[in-house]
Amino acid sequence: MFSIRLAQAEDLPTLARIAGKTFMETYTDEEERDNNLAYVQAMLNETKWREAWENPHQTIFLLFEQASLVGFANLDSETLPTQLAGKQALQIKRIYLLQSVHGRGAGKLLMAHCKAFAWQQGYDSLWLIVWEQNKKAVQFYEKQGFQHIGLMPFKVLEKEYEDWLMYCPLFFEN
Repeated sequence: MFSIRLAQAEDLPTLARIAGKTFMETYTDEEERDNNLAYVQAMLNETKWREAWENPHQTIFLLFEQASLVGFANLDSETLPTQLAGKQALQIKRIYLLQSVHGRGAGKLLMAHCKAFAWQQGYDSLWLIVWEQNKKAVQFYEKQGFQHIGLMPFKVLEKEYEDWLMYCPLFFEN
């Protein structure tokens, strides 16, 4: 059974560990291993998560299976790509799940939670960027209603990638 709640200060060390583990599980290319590990140490550490948690433009939801943290979503209202000018769109900055819960409905539950939160906060859509080579993630996002609408740069330290920009309008009936 999965449950979701807002992150608290005491969750940040575990969040940093899970963020690093899920990043390394996903991006396993041996040629990029050192760069990816350096990225995890620089950008997914506890200090960076504390900054995100303290930022009023960001919201972090944690996904638990029983008492174990197995994933999270980091939402950000601060940036909006030019392709979405005029939209009230909330960014899913990160949505990471441990591989052990893939295919068990955890991602769908966390995404539904993000959509409901965005709608309740007055947003009309969600957006995210994803590495186009991450086929499982792209397929998941497409099943959740996201469409590929452009490209955006994503830096892993000094290496820059062109990731897919994906957009999902929110439609909820009253």
